[in-house]
Amino acid sequence: MLMFNPQDLSLFCHPFIYDDSRNQIIVSNVALLPSFLIYQIFTLARGYNLQNQVFDDFNDAVFQDCIKSISRLGYPAQDFVERKQLINTRAYKEEIFSVSETKRLLLIFGCDEGDNYREEAIHGMASNEYNVNVKDRYPKLLDIMNDHGITDDNIIVVVCVSSIGRSMFLGIPHTKHNIQSISFSPFELWCISMNEIGNEQFLARYVRAKNIIREHVPNLFSELNAVEIYKSNHNSFVMTDDARMEGIVTYIAPGDSVEYIQRTIDRFDKKTGGFLATR
Repeated sequence: MLMFNPQDLSLFCHPFIYDDSRNQIIVSNVALLPSFLIYQIFTLARGYNLQNQVFDDFNDAVFQDCIKSISRLGYPAQDFVERKQLINTRAYKEEIFSVSETKRLLLIFGCDEGDNYREEAIHGMASNEYNVNVKDRYPKLLDIMNDHGITDDNIIVVVCVSSIGRSMFLGIPHTKHNIQSISFSPFELWCISMNEIGNEQFLARYVRAKNIIREHVPNLFSELNAVEIYKSNHNSFVMTDDARMEGIVTYIAPGDSVEYIQRTIDRFDKKTGGFLATR
C-alpha cells in the first residue's frame, strides 16, 4: 500500500534529479513540472518585489477568462448593475450576467492572492479572505437583484475558485433554498463555453437539472463528468420523464470528463485561437 510522505512535497519545487553515473539530469515526474514552473515564476517575481503584482495580474486574467466563457454562452454582463455595486478585490471578485429577461446569473470568484506563498507552503492552505467576502456579500448581491425585480427562483449562482496549487474551499450561505447554484473551475467553465457555444440555454438548463439530483459526495470529481453524462443522455440525468429523484442519492464517478475535454481540444484551433468545425 502506498503511503503519503509529506517530504515528497519538496519535489514540487525541486523535480530534477542528477544521475551522477550517467552525468544526466532527469525529471522525477513530469506531472510535477506545472507546480515547479509556477513556483519559479513567483520566486523570480519576488526577487524584483513584484510578487503581489504578478498574483493580481494572474487572478485578474483568470477572472476575465471566466467572464468571457460565460459571455460566450450568450449571457452578457448585466447593464442594470452599477459597477460601483460590484466588488473586485485581490481575493474575491463578482459579476452579474443576463440569462433572459427575467433570469440572472451571479458569478462569485475566489482566488489565491498569494499571502504567505513560499516553498514550504505551496501546497498548504490559501488565505481564507475570499470566504470572508462571500459571507458578507452574498445576501447583498441577492438584494441587488431582488431590487431590480429578479426573484430568487430566477437567480443562478456560479462559484469559481482559482488556485495555484494551494487548498481552497469556497461555499455560499444557504440562506435561500430556491436559488440554483453550481461550482466550476475556470477550466471547466472554459470547456463548457467552447463545446456549447451557440446553445444559449445549455448552462441554465444544466444547472437546473443538476440541482434536482442529490449527490453522495458533491464536487468530489470534476463537474465535467456530470456534464458529459447529461449530454450523452439527451440533456438529462434521468432515463424517463416519469422518474422521481426525491430521496435518491446519486454517485457520479470519474472518467466521462475525458471525452468532454477531448472534444473541447478537437474544436479549439491552437494556431488561430478560434474553433474547428464541429464534427
